[in-house]
Amino acid sequence: MFRVYLANTIGELSLGIYQIGFSVFLVLNAIITSGFPLVVSKLTTKYRLEKQHNKEHSIVSASIVLGLAISTIIFVLMLVTKPLLVNLLSGEKAYYVLLTLVPSLFAISIFSAFKGSLWGQEKHFTLSLIDLIEEVIKMLVTIFLIEFAINIFAGEVSASLSVTVSCFVSSILTMRYYFKYEGKFKKPTKQHYKLLLKHSLPITGMRVTASLIQPLIAILIPIRLVASGFTKEQALSQLGVALGMTFPLLFLPLTVVGALSVTLIPSLTSALQKNNKDDLKHQINSALQFTIFTSFLFIPVYIGIGIPITKFLFSNVTSGVYLMQGAFLMLPISLANITSSILNALNLEVKSFKNYILGSMLLILSLWFLPPFIEVRALIYGMALCMASVSVLNLRMIIKATNTKFKIIKPIFYMSLFLIPSSLLCSYSYTLFNTFFPNILALLFSASFGIVAFGVLCIVFGFLQIDFWVSKFKNILNKKKQKPTIA
Repeated sequence: MFRVYLANTIGELSLGIYQIGFSVFLVLNAIITSGFPLVVSKLTTKYRLEKQHNKEHSIVSASIVLGLAISTIIFVLMLVTKPLLVNLLSGEKAYYVLLTLVPSLFAISIFSAFKGSLWGQEKHFTLSLIDLIEEVIKMLVTIFLIEFAINIFAGEVSASLSVTVSCFVSSILTMRYYFKYEGKFKKPTKQHYKLLLKHSLPITGMRVTASLIQPLIAILIPIRLVASGFTKEQALSQLGVALGMTFPLLFLPLTVVGALSVTLIPSLTSALQKNNKDDLKHQINSALQFTIFTSFLFIPVYIGIGIPITKFLFSNVTSGVYLMQGAFLMLPISLANITSSILNALNLEVKSFKNYILGSMLLILSLWFLPPFIEVRALIYGMALCMASVSVLNLRMIIKATNTKFKIIKPIFYMSLFLIPSSLLCSYSYTLFNTFFPNILALLFSASFGIVAFGVLCIVFGFLQIDFWVSKFKNILNKKKQKPTIA
């Protein structure tokens, strides 16, 4: 909703400027939020099983101290390297977007440590509630600044300021719940700092590399488009359409898969600690199957009514064309995400990082050589090549580590076939519904038809297993009923 609102209020050019500054911010954010919370989550689970609660609290405190130290260094560097950043970001406007976002790193340092602890305690409902409140605050602040203070702030700066405000709100809420569940501050030792850095650096390296792709895209795509004959404004507009409109929709399955990753890492860590190999293999297989199904579930909707969706959301047809052409991209993106999380849980962070480096090299080559031939679509096909390579390499390592072959080729093949009738049904039903109903209802009804048709085919052919997820949901409910205790 945040991106939809921005696209309809600040325009393609301002959205492109915001995207450049925000892309660099994602790199800085990844330094703090990538490795630390995941390692805190794993160690929280481990220490709770061992009933070593002083160590549990110390690792949280160590994460906060390191995060705040890194944030301070980044903030100072932002101020002293202004001329360099202005040139790198193609102007002062994108620099001020970045400068407005950077203070939020201090809040992120705090809530990422507390979130890691709550993940390890499997307080998923609490974290989901905090994330929802953060999104609502971000949306309300953006609307206020753009609608009522438009002469004070430019649209792109208003958007970045709302992100910063929402991060501080989220930090306060996360801290409150951390102490509610009997969390404490405990002075960390050098051993805790070393342990945190040792396990977090490979994960951080992979995520920072992934985040570096965003500013690299924001820099390379306009350069290559201008070299192909576009003006600078046209290139920035194309970047805004692709990254600001199309890709947020393509990354929708990651909302579900990312939530799955959060719940999966503590569960796999627990199974690994208990040496329960059968449970470990079952959880990994179920996670892969669910990820594949979730990714495919969106594809018939995007193929069938991609253009009507973006016309309704953004009043833009071009992004709808890109959405239809890039719908297949959701599968490798989701698989790369979940397999990386599985490798992290299996203590194979370094190998996961190496795989991502190889995939990223393919993306960079695609972004350099393909734009003269397929324009901004180079981003779609380059990303597909990158994520598919990462997924395959990660899966090979998971198979080797667990000594188990996971059956995913067959469901992928059949689900690809199921896309044909479900996409056609979605498209034809939209044409019919749009004749009798308002556009929004026609979109909802036809999308529902496509999703239900795909889901029914998966159930009939036995590719949708819900027993594992019913059991996980029951476990979460049972944990919510238990009062937290500290031994």
